[in-house]
Amino acid sequence: MAQLAAASLAGWLDFGPMKHLLRILTLLLPLTAAAQSALPPCPTDVSVRWHQCFGTLADKSERYVGEFRNDRYHGQGTYYFSSGATYAGEFRDGLRHGRGAYTFANGVRFVGEYQDGKREGLGIEYGPDGSVTRSGQWSDGNLTQAFALSTQRFPFSSSPRPTAASPADPSRAERDRLLAEAQSERQRRVQLEAQLEAERKKRLEAENRRGSEQAPSTGTGFLVAPGLLITNHHVAANCQRLDIVSPDGRRAAKLVDADDLVDLALVRVTGLSGPVASIRRAGSIRLGEAAYAFGFPLTGLLSEGGNFTNGVVSSLRGMRDSVNQIQITTPVQPGNSGGALVDSAGSVIGVVAAKLNAAAVSRATGDIPQNVNFAVSPQALADFLRKNAIATRAVERGAALDTAQLADTLRGFTHRVECSGPPSASPAQRAPEPSAAPASGNTAVWLINRSGESIFRVFVSSTSASSWGTDQLGSSVIANGDRFKVEPAAALGCVFDVRVEYKSGAFEEKRQQDFCVLDDLAFSGEGRRTAASTTAANWILVATSSADNEFYVDPASIQRDGDYRRFWRLLNLKVPLDSGASSFLIFREIDCRQRRGRNLQWTSFRGPKASGEVALSNTESSAWEFIAPDAVTNTELRYVCAR
Repeated sequence: MAQLAAASLAGWLDFGPMKHLLRILTLLLPLTAAAQSALPPCPTDVSVRWHQCFGTLADKSERYVGEFRNDRYHGQGTYYFSSGATYAGEFRDGLRHGRGAYTFANGVRFVGEYQDGKREGLGIEYGPDGSVTRSGQWSDGNLTQAFALSTQRFPFSSSPRPTAASPADPSRAERDRLLAEAQSERQRRVQLEAQLEAERKKRLEAENRRGSEQAPSTGTGFLVAPGLLITNHHVAANCQRLDIVSPDGRRAAKLVDADDLVDLALVRVTGLSGPVASIRRAGSIRLGEAAYAFGFPLTGLLSEGGNFTNGVVSSLRGMRDSVNQIQITTPVQPGNSGGALVDSAGSVIGVVAAKLNAAAVSRATGDIPQNVNFAVSPQALADFLRKNAIATRAVERGAALDTAQLADTLRGFTHRVECSGPPSASPAQRAPEPSAAPASGNTAVWLINRSGESIFRVFVSSTSASSWGTDQLGSSVIANGDRFKVEPAAALGCVFDVRVEYKSGAFEEKRQQDFCVLDDLAFSGEGRRTAASTTAANWILVATSSADNEFYVDPASIQRDGDYRRFWRLLNLKVPLDSGASSFLIFREIDCRQRRGRNLQWTSFRGPKASGEVALSNTESSAWEFIAPDAVTNTELRYVCAR
């Protein structure tokens, strides 16, 4: 789908810019296959983004039928190629990603795992007659390690089936009629927006005539990690000086990143600590649930100590059906911008962004809107945090607090943001604000291996992150006596945790290392540990497969989080794999309600029960897989979910 920027709706808002994108729909098809997805049908309004919906998109001789997110193929779907080939399975951000089946026009089929559009992981390739031609581990589209896989895991006949084809295209006259209606609606909206934009410019010109000497503008922000705050783009993006005001004093801050489309900004301030906000899982927000805000509105007129207000989520979409916003009845004023919107348990469900300008809308429409306010949606916030590598653990809806406790919770992680002085140039002309972290290059550190054995994997992660991230070495190895340079992103700060994994399977970690001060960091091996020694306190045999493979669980490692359980599993193989692996140590997560599981990380060993040298290891989470009642892992599910 093509997108086209339309006139700004800023004149509708008392504070905060807002942008809108209009879609040019190339072909509209009936959505009779929508029953095959739990998602609602995609909207027929051409000005609305296709997000979290099920629909059909066709272009000439190719067609996609399935789920969408942010105008891209995302979720389950089927793509029909002009060559006669089909792909049925999982998509992410427009690419094949996850489990799926690709069937060529000649009948050859690959069933397995994909990543970013390429074969990546385990999979089986079948000939036209259903016989296995190749199987094993794939990487970057190529078979890198051949070994036999169970065809029950990646079957030829029961792999994801193509979604039913949509009915024939509507007639040309019908398409022309729909497009003409859409064009007429766009013209009407453009005229209304032009009128509102003229009003906004007139107001800005009047404000500029008052002179450039004005008091600092204020907004609100909240901590998402030590020293890192979220606020609005329109609060922090165009300031000569940015300050964070807290009960213990004022601190200078720097802009790390800003996104004017969703109206979010990330600000770093040295020395600011205190409670950090928890972020609610985006898909769990419900229409009508309570929504609370704490901020610093109308500074100099209202209380300097902040204001606490409450309302409800009145719509899961914002102005003009924007998926980047939700609508709320919670009272907000200029100065609330950038503050956290939380649920009754104190978890963030949005970022306060704007209120509807009742006077402007009344002049344009003849009607006076009441109590219409907006917040950045939880999905847009999650995407912005992920883009900036801010690791926050999404939580489910928790137990409700009383309002006094809730106000204290909000006040604990909320701070006032002050923007001083007019910008020296327009936003388009200004260079991006530098990060408060050291300039690029100052975070470079040489890792020195003095352990007596080779280092196979290296992980460098911000101290505030919840996972180690990706391996820095790739295909390289740090031999004993050698060194390797790591240089994490300066925007993540100075303090990092480092983990190295040795050929023997042992690992060594150094926490809270200041990369802005260090030039090198040596690993002597004196602090090395093995994964088994830290998790195998008391292995309990919970299941045995038909192939006599043994599944053990350490009950002391089981972590409860609502319906979720995380724990260490030891898998002992009766027959070693071609890779040499005889056992696996797996950190696993199970969703007890939805009956599904996934591996968060694993290491394979050449000896039984996590002994001997490491064969392979992986720290990337696998996709969720549903656990069938007759599966051997169902016994494991019952065991851990009962605890």
